Amino acid sequence: MSGTELNIVSFENPYPPDYGGAIEVFYKLKALHKQGIVIYLHIFVENRTDYSGLKKYCKRVYTYSKNKTFTSYLSLRPLSVKFRTNKKLADNLKRNSAPILFEGLHTTAVLNKHDFKGRKLIMRAHNIEHHYYRGLAGSATNLFYKYMLTYEAHKFSRYEKIVDKVDHLLAISNHEFDYFKENYKPNCHYIPAFQSYDTVKKLSQFGEYALYHGDLSIIDNLRTARFFIEIFSELDFPLIIAGSKNMRMLMKETADYSNISCRRIESRSDLQHLFAKSHINLCYSFQRSGTKLKVVHALYEGRHCLVNKNVIDEQLILDQCTVAENKKEVIAAIQKLQKSPYKVNTERQEALDKVFNTEVNARKIIALLD
Repeated sequence: MSGTELNIVSFENPYPPDYGGAIEVFYKLKALHKQGIVIYLHIFVENRTDYSGLKKYCKRVYTYSKNKTFTSYLSLRPLSVKFRTNKKLADNLKRNSAPILFEGLHTTAVLNKHDFKGRKLIMRAHNIEHHYYRGLAGSATNLFYKYMLTYEAHKFSRYEKIVDKVDHLLAISNHEFDYFKENYKPNCHYIPAFQSYDTVKKLSQFGEYALYHGDLSIIDNLRTARFFIEIFSELDFPLIIAGSKNMRMLMKETADYSNISCRRIESRSDLQHLFAKSHINLCYSFQRSGTKLKVVHALYEGRHCLVNKNVIDEQLILDQCTVAENKKEVIAAIQKLQKSPYKVNTERQEALDKVFNTEVNARKIIALLD
């Protein structure tokens, strides 16, 4: 397949790969490039303006501004779709006849007005978007924000039928594969998330604390952090909450607890250092939304991993974790794990290799390009 061309339309600049969506797109680019695919990358740029790290994997990188005009906010289309409506994208996609991979429903506005007859069209579903926004609305405390998220979910539910215009849909989790296969026409394929690791780190039997990390500007993550603050306020085991946003607010909320602290993540090395010393990695969510790459990172970089099934539904990976679905189960699991030595085993490496092998998963995509 060397020399095969592919257009990839990304919802965001995936460089640097420093959060879940960016990681998934960036390492997909890298894996496809390694297999000889010639990539024309189209990215929407707002605050993330440095795309120098993408050039070695792409023949051409096209950039587009988000369309955040006043009229965009009045649109019946989801805001994240309307913001990415851009005529130049259609013009550039028509410069060649290569297949097009749309990264997420957010990037498909171009399919509303333009026909790409004879072109292979593929969409990567990063979420079931109306489920995701309803989940955010359920966690929101601000009534106006709750209403806006609910309305966005409604708009995505109506807009989602555009999926029928593509030939193949790539689901990131099992339950999303089942959903799209049951409701829409495209051929559906389960292709797990692309990620950066390949070797499980060898660590000592015991770490020093439990770790919860995430983007704390996301409502669900903030709600989860507060859930763990409530739990660890009743325990005598240390908890570190790490993130790059909203840390000052959480520092105030945890100031009275001697066993709970907050750390700002400034770089990837900061997070790796936290993983290396953690004994329990906490990966939890109040909404079902694809696969959380933090689970994968924790299994490669850390010791014990405590999850609920909202963050991942791949049984091979769940078998390598401790699963707890409510507060009572989480407390019992923490009390058990804090006394349990971590043992490096080949089963974890084998499970991760089987599910998250970027080379194998890239070949699955390449097979659809003919």
